[in-house]
Amino acid sequence: MDVKRTKWNGFIRLAKRFASDERGLETVEYAIIAGIVVAGTVATIVAIGTWVSGALTTLQGELGGAPVG
Repeated sequence: MDVKRTKWNGFIRLAKRFASDERGLETVEYAIIAGIVVAGTVATIVAIGTWVSGALTTLQGELGGAPVG
């Protein structure tokens, strides 16, 4: 039982030290911002692709072309 308590106390100390350590905090912030930018870029590209696909499908229908795919 004492071994478990010692391991748990060690974990608690490690967690407290990790929480108080501010080194690398800017890196994490920049990584989060980069992730948000990437997600926004992907969403924009998907939206544009959907719009272009719809426009081309409409054009194909107006020109009387056979359905593709």
